[in-house]
Amino acid sequence: MPSLITPINSTRFFGAYINDDWKISRNLTLNLGLRYEYEQPYSEEQNRLTAPLDLTKPIPELQGIQIPDAVKQYYSGQWILNGAFQFTTSNHPGAWNTDSGTWSPRIGLAYRLSNAMSLRAGYGRYVTPWNMYSAASDQFSPPYTGFANYTDAPPTVQGVPQMRLSNPFTSAFPVVPSYGTSYGAYTGIGDSLSYFNANRYHPYSNRLNVSLQRQLPQNILLDVTYF
Repeated sequence: MPSLITPINSTRFFGAYINDDWKISRNLTLNLGLRYEYEQPYSEEQNRLTAPLDLTKPIPELQGIQIPDAVKQYYSGQWILNGAFQFTTSNHPGAWNTDSGTWSPRIGLAYRLSNAMSLRAGYGRYVTPWNMYSAASDQFSPPYTGFANYTDAPPTVQGVPQMRLSNPFTSAFPVVPSYGTSYGAYTGIGDSLSYFNANRYHPYSNRLNVSLQRQLPQNILLDVTYF
């Protein structure tokens, strides 16, 4: 049973591209281009998005806890229990930090080896917008911890269901409400959390291709390409 909100999300995307051809010589032509893209982090009108945890802020009640003996034999480092929960704010409305945008160069060349044969090559960098990265990270699916809660059915006891359709959520097992920001830095403690990396990077791919083209008799064109 979900207790959900209706988010009012937004993100802005800006892009610009320039390119031109340069005929370097009778046989060589270059094509150069440059694309700039700027995509804002997701934000929500009422600042209900989960922001990255503050990993420098300790949880006071958890300080001084010792590493269990069973763990000490495998780990001898520091035992740091930090990570205060944060919501987005009017001063920092994005679900992660704003970056300066991305640059994507494009380079192409065409070289005439003879009247019947030419060599072509190209390189380009292609950046994937966050909205297209995956279905789980689009702007309608970011975490809303505290505002979007789910109450699952209780487990069976010796095979007997503990929930009935006539009264599924009794006083002993009520629906968990959306508690919003009321827990502050303690939101989500003792449970799993999902949030975006504060310095989130854009995925990208570099693509290179080289092509040799040869005119054959009977108007046949032979094209051999490496991509």
